[in-house]
Amino acid sequence: MKKMKKLTSLLLVLVMSLALAVPCFAAEPEREVIRLELGESYTDPETGYTYSFKPCAGFTEQEILAIRSRTARLATGYANGKYYYSRGVEINSGRPYTAYYNADESRGNVFAFKIDSAPSNNIPNHDGTTISTFADGVHKGVEAYLPCGQAGTFEIRSDYGEGIGGNVEMTLEGDPSLWVWYDVYQYRG
Repeated sequence: MKKMKKLTSLLLVLVMSLALAVPCFAAEPEREVIRLELGESYTDPETGYTYSFKPCAGFTEQEILAIRSRTARLATGYANGKYYYSRGVEINSGRPYTAYYNADESRGNVFAFKIDSAPSNNIPNHDGTTISTFADGVHKGVEAYLPCGQAGTFEIRSDYGEGIGGNVEMTLEGDPSLWVWYDVYQYRG
């Protein structure tokens, strides 16, 4: 009888352990990813957010000098009607780069990344840079592809009068490596 009780309790412990372990092995649900090319846009029917990837002018010679000197910093905060979270950042890496931003609704309804891949012209066999982003409350991620040597502005826009708020994640990935300059800002558009 004692052996039966021990066996029963051992089986019960085993069943309980397996029941607790099952959620640990569950896969996270995959996010749907929308892919944009330079000049394209997409409006999410669920959130009303519009994602666009527009060609733009690259950094000016003055901005490039400030970036390269590392002594003269481009100012963050409000400038020219935009609130800059990051300005004139240079990334030269063999690995993907991820940055997180906390968007503030009061700063505007457009959250933007300006990416200039002109430095990547110096990387042999460089094809381009992939920009991907996820934002709070949005179930879809958006990726954009920037060809080597070009500049583009990736924007998330809310046209319902409210500002963009919450966490926004930006990941940059180069092929085979990454060398870009970028700004991140928010404005009312």
